[in-house]
Amino acid sequence: MKEAQNKFDCYASPLSPVELKAEKLHAVLNDETIKQWIYGGKGVGSQGDGSVQFIAKCKGSQTKLKAYLRDKLDLDCYTLTIPKTKLVRKAVIPVAGHGSRMYPATKMVKKEFFPVIDTDGYAKPTLLIIFDELISAGIEEICLIIRPGDEELYLSLFQKLKENYRLPDGLRAYEQKLSSIEDKIVFCYQDQMLGFGHAIQQSENFAAHEPVVLMLGDHLYHSKRDINCVSQLVGAYEKNEALTIGLFEISADDTPKYGVAKGKIVDGERNIVKLDALVEKPATEYANTNLSIDGKLYGIFMYVLTNEVYAFLKQQFADGKTEFGEFQLTPALQAAADEAGAYGVIIEGERFDIGTPDEYRATVERFGKIN
Repeated sequence: MKEAQNKFDCYASPLSPVELKAEKLHAVLNDETIKQWIYGGKGVGSQGDGSVQFIAKCKGSQTKLKAYLRDKLDLDCYTLTIPKTKLVRKAVIPVAGHGSRMYPATKMVKKEFFPVIDTDGYAKPTLLIIFDELISAGIEEICLIIRPGDEELYLSLFQKLKENYRLPDGLRAYEQKLSSIEDKIVFCYQDQMLGFGHAIQQSENFAAHEPVVLMLGDHLYHSKRDINCVSQLVGAYEKNEALTIGLFEISADDTPKYGVAKGKIVDGERNIVKLDALVEKPATEYANTNLSIDGKLYGIFMYVLTNEVYAFLKQQFADGKTEFGEFQLTPALQAAADEAGAYGVIIEGERFDIGTPDEYRATVERFGKIN
């Protein structure tokens, strides 16, 4: 606003110096008392002495500014409070993998379509349960990273049933809801299976420099709070506006299967962690010795990715840097954390996996029964 006013005074006012001199306007803009309450201000409309617009620093500053303008300067004043724009409105789900750990079922059915009884009692493809959680957390766009040619397979989730297909009332309402979900879905493509990091890199244009939630297509969550697990993650991001990772406690025996976080708890509620290290699938002994947080081990399972992560993924691919023969996400997360900082949030909830037969069996048995 200050820059706009300066440019107007420099380039426009000399064209009509009498009408646009605006002595009263500039006296208000340059008032030292006013400056303590504002980020900036400028004339509006014709730029005469008619109107001035300010951005107040906070609600209290707005109240003090209004009183000063009215009582000290004898000016009419009108206030407007604009709600904060939602910071996280996009999500990414990579689903291009083969699901080999669930062979031979995945010869016929994609893993993310495996049915699970949801807490509302409906049998749903796992992917729809993930969609429901994201949308409940305020996510407006969901990018599925798929193999080329699989679009129709995923869009079939939203195809309308034939007219003679009968559904109970509750399920009929859910069928109608599916069309609103479809409007939120876009696709990105992974044409080579070069690793988790490579898959995420394909969504860089979709992210478009915005923070995005990253969810795994074979994990479900149940919150122990009145907001769901994704909402907990997004809320933590909005406090720090840095790379944020959802943490769940895991056993020492599970560390070779997951990424594991190390850091220090930094908040009074003891659920925000300033992250120091992120290690991909560490050996149990190493994790026990080096990666505990207050004596516990935490795996990383959901994320709010920032632009720094995408930049490091792109560089990693350009340099050909792989781990375990693939382009991994964890090195890019660590690089982004080193450059711009990163936080973990210990999610108050339970994690469910459908990635192996034993885990899928346990999820089907327990997930829908949670209150």
